[in-house]
Amino acid sequence: MRILGSPGNIQGATFTTASILEMNDIDFTLMTRNGQTILDNVELYNVSQKDSENAGLRFEQTSAYSHSITNCAIHHGLGWGIKVRDSANVYMSGNVIYYFTRIGVTFDGVTNCTLDNSLVGRIPERAPDEPRGGVLGCTFLE
Repeated sequence: MRILGSPGNIQGATFTTASILEMNDIDFTLMTRNGQTILDNVELYNVSQKDSENAGLRFEQTSAYSHSITNCAIHHGLGWGIKVRDSANVYMSGNVIYYFTRIGVTFDGVTNCTLDNSLVGRIPERAPDEPRGGVLGCTFLE
């Protein structure tokens, strides 16, 4: 399967999994909607948004379910490749992540997240006056 962003579009596509809190329109109670992503042997091309942290593949504040990204090709975006923020139980293995701008993969405030047996490369800077791009980024909290 291929997921393609629009060619030449600086906004690109983003594939986001999140947990959100929303109000029920009928009885005005709050309910949580939890997303889950399982991708195997999928190509994501021309994903991510230029000059933003809207990565091609994002996990934002999601921990209710386990997520699995395996044997995928995620490539050619004008922004970040993969961003996992305030999330848990994300497993990524056997993937190729390449040709993004500034950041290949970043983890921030995560629990039980794995990046294994994957290739991350060709991550250039955004502009000549900025520092070189980063392949991986990770915060560590005790």
